[in-house]
Amino acid sequence: MSAKDRARIVSLPDARRLRGCCAVRQRTATGDFPIDSDADQNSATSASVTDDHERGLWINADWVALDDAPPDVSLLQHLREQERLTGTKEGCASGDCGACSVLVHAADGGVHAVNACITPLGAVLGAQVVTVEGIGTPEAMHPVQRAMVELHGSQCGFCTPGFVAALAAHTINGTAEGIADGIAGNLCRCTGYGPILAAGRIAFDVIAREHAAVARDALPVLGAAAPTHLAAPRYRRPRDRAELHAAMRDGWPLIAGGTDRWLGVSQQFERPPGWVDVSVVRELMRLEYERDELIIGSAVTVATLEAFARERSSLLTEMLRRYGSPQIRGRATIGGNVGNASPIADWPPVLLALGADIVLSDARGSERRLPLAEYWRGYRETVRAADEYIVEFRVSGPIDWAALKVFKVSKREDDDISTVLGAFYLQRDGAIVNKARVAFGGVAATPVRLPAVEAALVGRAADDAGDALVALDTALAPITDVRASADYRRAMAAALLLRALDDAPEPQTLQELLD
Repeated sequence: MSAKDRARIVSLPDARRLRGCCAVRQRTATGDFPIDSDADQNSATSASVTDDHERGLWINADWVALDDAPPDVSLLQHLREQERLTGTKEGCASGDCGACSVLVHAADGGVHAVNACITPLGAVLGAQVVTVEGIGTPEAMHPVQRAMVELHGSQCGFCTPGFVAALAAHTINGTAEGIADGIAGNLCRCTGYGPILAAGRIAFDVIAREHAAVARDALPVLGAAAPTHLAAPRYRRPRDRAELHAAMRDGWPLIAGGTDRWLGVSQQFERPPGWVDVSVVRELMRLEYERDELIIGSAVTVATLEAFARERSSLLTEMLRRYGSPQIRGRATIGGNVGNASPIADWPPVLLALGADIVLSDARGSERRLPLAEYWRGYRETVRAADEYIVEFRVSGPIDWAALKVFKVSKREDDDISTVLGAFYLQRDGAIVNKARVAFGGVAATPVRLPAVEAALVGRAADDAGDALVALDTALAPITDVRASADYRRAMAAALLLRALDDAPEPQTLQELLD
């Protein structure tokens, strides 16, 4: 496409004009009243939203005051049923199709696409939510919207708002090469992905490459910073562990990102009396080295871990790229992934291969630390007591990231649950393996670490894996289900072990595999 055509699709003055296209309004019990979107905006919004007794969120450029955030109401329900912003659609109600995608501009300045169908309304209190109606207007379309129109990226239009939100987020956070990754969590049933990908490439090229600041400027902005912490009577978001322990006294269930836990509400119609949201507890958000230990707080998101891994392990980064979708990774936490005790969760084998410990605490602050391998007792059963929560994971000693090998096998390349996931920590002295940790998900009732296989590897050449393969086959207890047969899982586990022992450089992309 020519530069002239690109300029016609994406008019930068139109994009910048979005900064002032929405007047700030506050929703109150007595009705709406406009606040001047120019001269008086800063002082008016500052006065109206910073009092401790007020609760609410920004929706596009409107401050919406809320008396409560019911524990069974999702962000999507509120947008469609209360705000009548019906551009955002409900498809699967499980975070798989992306039709409900919206942008969340959090207090830390980050802008992320999220699945509104599995985001509790209480989780976005104090944040700015940008729907497709706020991303652009018919008179001043966002560059992504204009490219979707010009390149015929929409037919029935049901999925289009979600694609627009995902691509708008990608122009801020992604790369030109990763357009397909940016929409990995969005499903289209009629248009085909060619025009959508082309629209994303054009919008990204014009905005992110040539005018990077416009990607963020093209979204509605606030006259004053949103409050950093708000709470609702039935949705508590403690900021530190002391507040968390106080909030736990009522016995309400804990929730973090909600990408798995909220399915109990949306799919199984659970109606909890309230939630305790641990996602902003500062001590649970640690990702740092302390003396000789790596500490990963239970509320650290997968997106944060993906950024952390990018400078350390290409194979771990590749696995995380395939972990859910961008909408999921921005909210899912490592504590939630381990805590739900799924035998096919992606993080447990990695932590087992790193030799991690898990730290648990009760509501009195009494902690206990144990090897992660001792956390599971059986299928969906753990040693965590009803009044305990996961504080963090600790990995002792220096980590040789080159020794960590992680391979995920799934039926789809993107946004799919693992059939088998193998994680291996293998160090060598020449051809001889001198340290080995071997872990799998999807081959037993729990994630497993296999000491017998490790013992059969240590002290032997990497190409002498016969005894290790026998020990592996003995240790596995896979089942046959819709994802794979037990025999297939056994075969894949053996293949992944041999692949980990192969010291050849690993291909990092599908294109490299094809080449």
